[in-house]
Amino acid sequence: MAFIEGKWLAREQRQARIDLLTERARKLKALYELGKATEAHVELLMADAAELKKLKRIQRAEHDLLYFMHEYFSDEGNPGNPDNLIPAGVTIDKAADFHQTLCSLLDEITTGKQRTNVAWSVGRGHAKTAYL
Repeated sequence: MAFIEGKWLAREQRQARIDLLTERARKLKALYELGKATEAHVELLMADAAELKKLKRIQRAEHDLLYFMHEYFSDEGNPGNPDNLIPAGVTIDKAADFHQTLCSLLDEITTGKQRTNVAWSVGRGHAKTAYL
């Protein structure tokens, strides 16, 4: 869910908003490149770009757990938060193989691709609970 303009938007509604803003931004950019954009057009384009960035981040994070963890709980994605679970220097590209595999499995469960029960035993210290 995303709270936009006083409303909670589910995935399908977010995608519709992303599509709408993308098209409007494309038209505003074309107007700007022709030299016909007003200050209001430029302000709207900048606002649309900021909202698109936010919506796309939320949209991806909903079904990509590894991305979610690194965007919201890492020093790189959430600087200045002393309670981040993922320390500085650990980027999504450097995520442990275990976390990549676990997140991939959880993504399949979330999207309905995996419909059977899953049991996975792993020793202490792998951050299983943090990801779950």
